[in-house]
Amino acid sequence: LGETPSFHLLFDSASVDYLWRALKDAMSEFDGRLVGQAALLAL
Repeated sequence: LGETPSFHLLFDSASVDYLWRALKDAMSEFDGRLVGQAALLAL
């Protein structure tokens, strides 16, 4: 992804509900957004 900040997250399926809530909270605080595969490939 070049100079674009990115993260690879690994977690178990039992924690998916908590993880998404925490990620959405952090994204709203820091103006983050979900992106799809097409957007990633364009980087």
